[in-house]
Amino acid sequence: MESSNSNSKERELQLTQLLIKQRHSHCMTWFEQLEIHLHDLYLNNSSYAVNAFKPSFCTFFGEERQTFRLKMFHNLDQLRLQLEKENLHEVNAKTCLEVLRTQFKEFFASKGVNSSDHLNQCWQQDFKEYTLCEPDTYRRDLLENLDTLEAFIHRAVITYGILRMKETKVNTLKVNGKQLNEEILHEHEIKKSFKLQSQDV
Repeated sequence: MESSNSNSKERELQLTQLLIKQRHSHCMTWFEQLEIHLHDLYLNNSSYAVNAFKPSFCTFFGEERQTFRLKMFHNLDQLRLQLEKENLHEVNAKTCLEVLRTQFKEFFASKGVNSSDHLNQCWQQDFKEYTLCEPDTYRRDLLENLDTLEAFIHRAVITYGILRMKETKVNTLKVNGKQLNEEILHEHEIKKSFKLQSQDV
């Protein structure tokens, strides 16, 4: 009975370990999607497009493009380091994600992104020509990506917690099983010794 229970718990542990790998894979997949999405802000090599994009970027993001870029890639690196850790800690990962999200607060709050006045429409057009995406659509997709990544981090951390509990149960069963086997062996030795003593008498 003890052995059957131990085997069952070990199977549960193995399934949870597989689930952890899937959840971690989902986190990294969405992180890479986020990286690709953010790289679109810096991929166009056309000098004309870059020069036209710089003022629109500054208008929507509230910061000079290259300064923003340095901070953004640093924040992405910090988030990647957290996600690549064997033991994912929700507080650390979400803190890094929130720092990245906060960097975009001006962009998320910008009314010029979907304003219909002539000047902002010019900025919107420059943004689209550089990134091949409407600024309003880009913002919506970025928010969705950040929210989805946060949800996957949360699920992964919960599964890590479940894994730790199952590991503890399996280890406890193994220790108890070993102790039980030792007690049975000891009892058998005592009976054997007692039987030999009886024969001598």
